Amino acid sequence: MTAYIVCVDDEQAVLDQLSAQLTRRFGTTHRVECAESAEEALVLIDELSAAGDDVELVICDQVMPGMKGDRFLQRVHETRPRVMKILLTGQAGLDSAIYAINHAGLHCYIEKPWEVEDLNLAIDGLLTQHRLRGELEQHHARLERRSRELRGLHDVGRALGAASEAEQMLALAAESARTLAGSACAVVAQIGARPALWGGEASMLSPESRREFEAVLLRLRGEGRLGLPPGFAPARAISLDHGRRLFGWLMLMEGPDPALDTREFLAILAGQAAAGLHHMELLEERLRGERLSTMGRMIATIVHDFRNPMTAIKGYGSLLEEELSSERRRQYARLIMEETDRLGGMIEEILEFTRGERAPLRPRSVAMAEIADAVERRVAPELKSRGVALRKELAYDGELILDLDRLTRALLNFVANALDAMPSGGTLTFASRRAGSQVELALTDTGVGIPEEVQARLFEPFFTHGKPRGLGLGMSIARKIVEEHGGEVGLESRPGEGTRVTIRMPLEPPALAASPRRRAGER
Repeated sequence: MTAYIVCVDDEQAVLDQLSAQLTRRFGTTHRVECAESAEEALVLIDELSAAGDDVELVICDQVMPGMKGDRFLQRVHETRPRVMKILLTGQAGLDSAIYAINHAGLHCYIEKPWEVEDLNLAIDGLLTQHRLRGELEQHHARLERRSRELRGLHDVGRALGAASEAEQMLALAAESARTLAGSACAVVAQIGARPALWGGEASMLSPESRREFEAVLLRLRGEGRLGLPPGFAPARAISLDHGRRLFGWLMLMEGPDPALDTREFLAILAGQAAAGLHHMELLEERLRGERLSTMGRMIATIVHDFRNPMTAIKGYGSLLEEELSSERRRQYARLIMEETDRLGGMIEEILEFTRGERAPLRPRSVAMAEIADAVERRVAPELKSRGVALRKELAYDGELILDLDRLTRALLNFVANALDAMPSGGTLTFASRRAGSQVELALTDTGVGIPEEVQARLFEPFFTHGKPRGLGLGMSIARKIVEEHGGEVGLESRPGEGTRVTIRMPLEPPALAASPRRRAGER
């Protein structure tokens, strides 16, 4: 782009003098063009601007045929206010100079005839002012651009912090880097034991280059060192590192090397992405640790819960070696089968919970006494060892349609909690009564009770309270079984007074009514 000084005067001799004087003084930095009228000068300025050149200064006479100097400068100011302006006037041209100052942004007026050095000094000052003003505007525009980029980085940082997937985070980083650098970007990162993740314009790299980058990244991470990808200069590859831990690189794939301030912004972006990746890696490690801890506690609970039926099976099996009556042998064999079924039921219970599926029910008509006997038979040894008496109050002794094995399993989970609440013995009451279209089964203990703040969480999976062992699945599984039968569970407890668990079962559950049964109340 060429800088111009345009001189306008209707006298050719004056134009020749101005052209010679200005070319001699400013010819190394500016070209001088002349016009004999304001109209000709306006066309000339338009042509120079259209060619991409910059008219920095206009010097014009006031008295010219056609458009006067002050009106001409006003026209120039309206379309190009950055152009510096000098008006050449006679003694009578003071009013014209004042008009040009007020309406045309006139910077200087000089009376004819002028002193060469005075005019040169005025022009030199105005050209310097024009240059400084341009530099100031450029600096201001650069500051505005950097302010927008900083705001953009802030928004990107928030988006990176909200990203839930590493792939999403890399895509955001690559797109933001493209905006900052004005060129295509590729990004590669490694988190934990995952395969390398790519984002941005990774397709611009050959498969061989990508494998090479992945190998170098894996090696540097293993050695705990920082480094650059093969073939990339520091200006074109920014490390994604956090706390001296390398996660990957942001690579500029085309275009010139970015300016220093752009590289600084790219480094900030890379730091934000690396911090997000570090947080994601820590979160994955935490979740992995929690999963392992949960699995460990679950395995410990399974082992603990399996020991009771396994001990019973072993005990009954050893008794079969002795000389027993046929009736006693049949009794022990039946107990062994029941304990084996109990083990199978526990296994199904755990698998069902982990799968989150609803197991199919096998409903049939079951008398209330049969339900109570099934529970009593399973817990009789523990009742005796703990000094707990079982009382049965069956106000309703009719039948219900239900899956006896699964409902018994739910009742046993409630009983297990009741026994834990009575370490020094007590009374466990199994009661039933008719309540309209429902039957209520109630298990009431005389134990230590449950604090009010704990009661609301008792049915949450994995919640335990006051137990040295246990995964906290029993109550949630028990309620799930009851709800599968169309029933509901209620709980009342007072610390020091005991706990009452009430199960409300429908007499005619629609989902289970397909099984044949006798009428409610028949024996």
